[in-house]
Amino acid sequence: MPHSYDVIVAGLGAMGSSTAAHLARRGKKVLGLERWIPGHQNASSHGDSRIIREMYFEHPMYVPLLQRAYELWAELGPVLNVYGGLMIGPEKGMLVTGTLRSASEHDLDHEVLTAAEVRKRYPAFDLRPDLVAIVDPRAGWLDPEQCNAAHLKAAAKDGRAAFRGTARVMVGKLQWGRSHHLESHVLRSAPRSLRWCVDAGRATGSRTPIRILVRRAQSIRL
Repeated sequence: MPHSYDVIVAGLGAMGSSTAAHLARRGKKVLGLERWIPGHQNASSHGDSRIIREMYFEHPMYVPLLQRAYELWAELGPVLNVYGGLMIGPEKGMLVTGTLRSASEHDLDHEVLTAAEVRKRYPAFDLRPDLVAIVDPRAGWLDPEQCNAAHLKAAAKDGRAAFRGTARVMVGKLQWGRSHHLESHVLRSAPRSLRWCVDAGRATGSRTPIRILVRRAQSIRL
């Protein structure tokens, strides 16, 4: 195990595992810390599936990010399952108009189907007459646990990432909403790090800031 690291990643869920993988790919020495055994159900990145869609109805500015995500998933391995998807809603509703806006601004292949056309092509769907469906041919799904495992494998394969389960002691003693010095016995013998990346997940709560006090440095708030 290396005696020093460029980055310590605390939390190896979807965000943490991908961060570790990409840092390692860029030549950084990474130490990953995880409270539970990977594949646990105590965070937001477990379960059987998460959808992915190219035509982001929320705003067209997300489309380039999605297109880059498709490229990265393809590079990671056989984790992306593309079967196409239907964005269903009222013709003048936010979902349909937003989806069409993204498709138009980025010249994306798509179809607009009436309720009758949906029923004929996809018999499992019996839509109300006032609804339409936008076909996103690149929509699909990912297995989050498989993706996390693939990212951790990719990081370790690079030879520049190491992972410790002993973070259970450190993280287990944290009480969100209070300040803690990172001086537990778990880290006293650990190498010094230049950067920390905290992927704490839902355990922190949506409004609870994480304050990290770094010895011989100013405190930082994430």
